[in-house]
Amino acid sequence: MQFRSTADGAGTATLDELVARLARHDAVAGVLLMGSTGTAALTPTSDYDLLVVLTDLPAPLRMVTTWVGDRLTEVYCTTTAALDRIVAEPSAWSGNSEEAIVFSWLTTGRVVYDRVGRLRQTQAAAQHAPPPVPHEREAYDAWRHIGYSVVQMRRYLAASDAASRIAVDLRLLYGLFEVVLAYFAVRGVPWRGEKEAIRYWEEHDPAYLGDFRACLAESDQGRKAACYVELARRALDPVGGLWEPGTTTVAPGAGYGSGATPPAGTVEDALGFWRELSGDGSG
Repeated sequence: MQFRSTADGAGTATLDELVARLARHDAVAGVLLMGSTGTAALTPTSDYDLLVVLTDLPAPLRMVTTWVGDRLTEVYCTTTAALDRIVAEPSAWSGNSEEAIVFSWLTTGRVVYDRVGRLRQTQAAAQHAPPPVPHEREAYDAWRHIGYSVVQMRRYLAASDAASRIAVDLRLLYGLFEVVLAYFAVRGVPWRGEKEAIRYWEEHDPAYLGDFRACLAESDQGRKAACYVELARRALDPVGGLWEPGTTTVAPGAGYGSGATPPAGTVEDALGFWRELSGDGSG
């Protein structure tokens, strides 16, 4: 099987040329450059990041990964209606939601095309509004997920079969990155990518960054797993650290695999219902 793609981006020699082509299309209301794109901070290894604002979306176009010259280029597509929705009530969005990411782009990005001035008006509204912040539910989900992962890691480490030892290596591959995400979620710091995370640690927690790098470099499986558990514990310090075997947690939501809208309620409601089902009133 071969997936569909196009080589059109390779023919776009410059960023200015791409913006000019976009501006010629009637559906394009505006173009915003994000990050180092189009600034003096651009380095030879930087990519281009653009937000293309459309009057409507006639095709399911969400994001385009292409090339401008020899530079990787990411084009995010949205609509004027979506921007209006995001800016109208920023507090409705979690700090890690796509809406919050677009909001942050609006506050810091550079408008390079604006057909009728609407994009600049929306940007001004975003710059004067309080930004979205991560919701408490994200911190709870991070606490539950990392606690579960640590328990599973310990279970595999205690086993003697070869499959379990390989499973430990696999879990360490992705588990360390999950710990990174959890570190920021429980502190209410929106996730904005690896480089921003490193900059945050350099300023606020250099010891954690140093220990994380040491864990990445560790080659002994047992020591690496121990480092992982310790990093997980410290990541979750603001919410009480790791939960241990014997702890009961719940993942709120709709019925497993149902695809339905979950009923209203809190984590406490879900845990209370499980206690009712199981007859466990111990708490």
